[in-house]
Amino acid sequence: MRMKKRLTIFVEGDTDQSFFDHLISFLFENAGKKRWDKSCLYIIPLDGICKAEALIRTHLQEIRQDSQFDDTVCLIYDTDAFEYQKQPPVKMGRVKQLVEENGCSFLAIPVVHNVEDMMVFSLKEICEYLQISPSFKIPEGLSGLALLKRLHKEAGQFYVKGHKCEDLIKRLDYSSICKKYCDTLNPLCKCFGFDCKGNLCRIRKKRKH
Repeated sequence: MRMKKRLTIFVEGDTDQSFFDHLISFLFENAGKKRWDKSCLYIIPLDGICKAEALIRTHLQEIRQDSQFDDTVCLIYDTDAFEYQKQPPVKMGRVKQLVEENGCSFLAIPVVHNVEDMMVFSLKEICEYLQISPSFKIPEGLSGLALLKRLHKEAGQFYVKGHKCEDLIKRLDYSSICKKYCDTLNPLCKCFGFDCKGNLCRIRKKRKH
């Protein structure tokens, strides 16, 4: 009997959890053929990349008691923590070995530089949410995180990295984001078994016209 597929995605914090929950829902809505039951998908925040190995180890001990699933463990992480530290906060090779030794597949997806850089490709929707003009002059060279903080300050609000900010995230244009980050998301789409050759995120927009 063929085992049912199950995917557990570890992300860095609450912001990432909410963002990727909406993004993956968008992908599922636009997919053609797929080989995945979304009820077997879990997104777990780590509260910091440094905790990845320990929490994944605990998770593996729990899920391996349930042998009816073919498990994949995915780690989606911001690359900024790896760029600015002499010692990487987590050794990816060791995590991969740990996961595979427990009979699971491992998938690592780096986000350059952080999830906020993905979010700001929906700048129009962010400005609408904050009720500020989309013609707001954006200083050059700002990271996605710095830009979100600047936009929130312009609106008399604060953006705090790591918080869910669900009201903002649910308004983002995931079509634009997925087009821009197609290469980043492609391994995840393949994992889901989406019938896509790099044009999945364009299908829905074409049908609207």
